[in-house]
Amino acid sequence: ASSETVKKRQKLSLKIFKEYMNGDGKEFKSKKIEDLTSFDVIEFEELVSEATPRINRELKNLNLFELVEYRKSVNGLRYSNTTLEMTDHDIKDFWKFLSLIVDKNLDRDLFNNFNTLYNVTHKKVEENRIDKQIRLFTNQELQIYINEVYDQANIKRILLSSPQNFYSFFFALMLGTRIGEFSYIKLSDIKVQEINNQRIYYIYLNENDRLQSLKNENAHRNLPIPEPLIKLGFLNYVKLRIRNEKKWLWDIPASGYGSISTFHQRKIQRLFPDIADTAENRIKGGNVIQFRSLRKNFSEYIFSNKSGKYYTEQNAKRLIGHEEGTSSGTYLGRIEPFIGKSILDEFKDYSLDLTRLYDLVENYYKNIVRDLDIKDKNDYMITSTVKPKKSRKIK
Repeated sequence: ASSETVKKRQKLSLKIFKEYMNGDGKEFKSKKIEDLTSFDVIEFEELVSEATPRINRELKNLNLFELVEYRKSVNGLRYSNTTLEMTDHDIKDFWKFLSLIVDKNLDRDLFNNFNTLYNVTHKKVEENRIDKQIRLFTNQELQIYINEVYDQANIKRILLSSPQNFYSFFFALMLGTRIGEFSYIKLSDIKVQEINNQRIYYIYLNENDRLQSLKNENAHRNLPIPEPLIKLGFLNYVKLRIRNEKKWLWDIPASGYGSISTFHQRKIQRLFPDIADTAENRIKGGNVIQFRSLRKNFSEYIFSNKSGKYYTEQNAKRLIGHEEGTSSGTYLGRIEPFIGKSILDEFKDYSLDLTRLYDLVENYYKNIVRDLDIKDKNDYMITSTVKPKKSRKIK
């Protein structure tokens, strides 16, 4: 993002903070910076989590407290995950500046646990709130996106400088990964199962590291790497990261994975202006598409194409975590990678024409890697750490 874009975003984030500090003259009193307590931080987090974004002229002049009341009165939408992630980052940065530069008597750790993104995600799970305006991509729209965004003029630059902007699209489409799951994969999470003279590569999706956080217990699953992802050079990329002794699969900035969402959303808005997920299109009341639509596409693949020796509904649920638009249900455990890859490979190229893209990627990497120097530790069924998902309430 440009410096001007960042400044504009920071200004909006701090406007919310300023509105909270000013209070509403009724229930919420004005506050001084030096008097803020951990209770105030939790209260502020809760208010931001309950507010609706200023998406039209009617809402632009409302303050934080009025935005909360408006959202509750119409059962409206909350801020998007990307906006909340950036807001969390901006406010934490602002507090760090205040406590380290302006007034060193302030508690520098006061906003360490400020996390509206987690709070809103938890609320959506509790409410089983499904955004019915978001639809999946049509095959034609997917083909247009792939042909336009990953064309010959751009593919080398993207793979070289921001490979996460390439592989995030295909991980979401072919494996149903949420952007938070995709962003914080460690190289040690990439494993192999040796069976029937085959080596099946998979990602052991978990939250054993501080930065990793999955939506629920069902999200703890194995992601077998399907044949199309191998032909798109994924193992080539992994090999490079291993050679460079990296810990994480992707270079995600300290501000989080918002840049990935922004990349895709800008491309979607350019290619499909009338159906992209924008405030204007939502007000019209029609269906919209965004990056999260890709998980809906995967859900359609996995639950509609019931073919192959190993397909069962239980195995389908093990692959996706749970069907998009349903409650989580009982945790079914991790799928055996060999079985999972067998199911995914039944989809071939996911009803798309990827021939041109395969050639472009192979030309970039020179040759496609199909094997890595990783040993089978037979740990695909080992239970990973499940962090307790507890929301913070104001009493």
